[in-house]
Order: sequence, then C-alpha cells, then structure tokens
Amino acid sequence: MISVAVSVQKKGSSKRYEEALEGLERFGALLEKYIRAVQNHEYMAKFALESNDPFIATSRRHNDHIFFETALLNEGLDLEDLLPSDLTLTSDQPSAKPSVAPPDGETEGELRQREWIERLLKASIPAGPWESGNQSSLKSATGLINTRTTSAKLAFWERVGAAVIGGAFLIGPMWILALKRDLFVHLGVATACVTAFGLSLSFYLKTVEGVFAATLAYAAVIMVFVGIVIEETGSKGS
Repeated sequence: MISVAVSVQKKGSSKRYEEALEGLERFGALLEKYIRAVQNHEYMAKFALESNDPFIATSRRHNDHIFFETALLNEGLDLEDLLPSDLTLTSDQPSAKPSVAPPDGETEGELRQREWIERLLKASIPAGPWESGNQSSLKSATGLINTRTTSAKLAFWERVGAAVIGGAFLIGPMWILALKRDLFVHLGVATACVTAFGLSLSFYLKTVEGVFAATLAYAAVIMVFVGIVIEETGSKGS
C-alpha cells in the first residue's frame, strides 16, 4: 500500500493526471481492503482471551468434536494419521519399541501403549472442562455464537454487576467517612478507594483516556467528603 501511495504521488507531481486518477482508484480499493483487514483483526482480537473463542476449534466443545470426527471420516483419516511420526504405533518404527523392559505383569504391547500415551500427553495441552453434550450435565453442548436471548441476558447481568460495583465504591466510603470523623482515616480510605477504582477500570475500559477521566471523576467525589472533614477539623482547631 505504501508503494502504491508513493507511485500515485509521483504521477501526481509530474502532472500526468490520467495516470494519477488511475492510481488513486487503485489506492482507494487497496485502502478499503486494508481497513477491512484491520477491523477483522480487532474483532478477532476481542475474543483472544475468551473461553468461547469462535475462531478456535477445540475438542473440549461437543459440537467441534463432532465436526472434527465428521471431517476425518469424510477424508478417510484416523486420529493417528494427524499425530507426529514419533507418536504412531507402527511396528516398523524404532520409536514404537519399548525404551525399557516391561515390568512384571505387563506385556510389551501394554508398555508400548503406555509410553505412547505419555508421549501424547507431552505433545498436547490438556484443557477443560469438556462438554458432554448431555442436557442434564453441568457442561452441556453450547453453540459457537450466543443466541440473541443469551446475549441480552449476559448484557443485562453485566449492567447489573457494574451498577452494584459502582454503588459499592460510593456507598462504602460514604458510610466510613461519615461515621469515622478522623482526617487520617479519611485520607487512607480515599487513597485506597481511588486506587482500587482505577485498577478495576483498567480491566474493563480499553483506552487510557477513559480510565484517567473516570478515575479523576471518582476521586473528585471522594475528596468532597474529605474536604468536609478538613474544614471541620480546621474550624475546631481555630
């Protein structure tokens, strides 16, 4: 895209307007693709740390497991066909032979099977919880994307949670500052609450400006109570 922009600038400076217009059209189409790619990247990054990332297929989700088995069946493959070569159990490979002598009561085949499972666990990342697909289970099958009703419920409870947390950050310090009329207690409570409020916002807000503005607004409200105590303490001292 940078090379196209430089080419358009060169053609425009040489007064070859037809070529410049053609270059601008090419640059506009390329810029549109770039903007769409950035938007798609931001949308995918939003799910990067979520447990229900729709851009990752994992066997712990019941539906993804069914799709994966169906794809293997359609291609005539088995799970072992997708494993690294050192994890297969074919007899013609040196890695399939036991590395140690079988212990008492265990056959050579059982030892090979156990070593294969141990190598498989080292090559994979076990994760859970696993969905069973049973409606009575605590972890039944879920859809790839939440339905409109589920999304509305989640958004509602997120708003309720935000209201409870925001109210606690105001009502809690208000009770403490009103009942305990001590300057050092007020300063300590104000410092702790403003710090905790700012750290909490950093987990939910995406911009530094938003965290900074909300923290300043909350600090201004808390300092009203502290200012009343400072005024009372100063008037008593005089």
